[in-house]
Parts: sequence; structure tokens; C-alpha cells
Amino acid sequence: MTMVLDGEAVVLDEQGRSDFGLLQNSLGASGKQGGKLPSRNSLLDAFDLLYLDGHDLRNTEYRVRRHLLEDVIPREEGAIRLSEEFEEDPDALLEHACRLGLEGIMAKHLDWPHRSGRTGDWLKIKCV
Repeated sequence: MTMVLDGEAVVLDEQGRSDFGLLQNSLGASGKQGGKLPSRNSLLDAFDLLYLDGHDLRNTEYRVRRHLLEDVIPREEGAIRLSEEFEEDPDALLEHACRLGLEGIMAKHLDWPHRSGRTGDWLKIKCV
């Protein structure tokens, strides 16, 4: 199977939350743990499928790409995980994510195709 995924590289802390400082540390930056972590600690949280077995999916709406992604990413633990998806009020979801100490949320339009670059089609909303 050949595929191109879109996702976010993460390193999880002891509570299972993504931690950007730990990710930087695993890539060679000096981090808060005081020493380099092995890159094998990093995971990919996949949230989009752009290509699958000879088919360019970028012009397909996100909800279809997401459904296909759920079919191809294994459910067991591994280096590539399926990101969680929520169809909740975005303000309440962001508030809850911040209260849990998460970095933030990603937002995508379900009906839109994929466009590369910073187009505003998707947003990474950080807890600050």
C-alpha cells in the first residue's frame, strides 16, 4: 500500500499529551529533559490522506479522505496513529483542550478539498 499522509509529529509526555519541547529535544534541540531523546519516541498523529495507491485524493472533500484514512491506519499502537476527531462546538473544544494542558486543536472544513500551503482551509488553534 502506498500513501501520502498529512499529520503532526509529536512526542508524548508522561500523561500521554503531546509536548512540543520534547519533540524539539528528540530532533536534537536542547530540551527541558536535559539531553537528547531518541527520535524513536516521536509519533505521527495522522489527520489527512492525500494519496492512496495511485489515486490523488487532494480534490476529494475532507470527510471522504478522513473515512479512507480511518480504513488504512491500523488501530493498534504504532509509530503512526489516527488523530482523534470531534464534531463539537470549537470554542468549547478548545477550552476543554486547554484545561487538559493540551497544545491546542486543529480545525478542517469537512466539505473542502485539500489545498497546499497556508490557505486558511485549516487552522491550528493553540492554547495560549
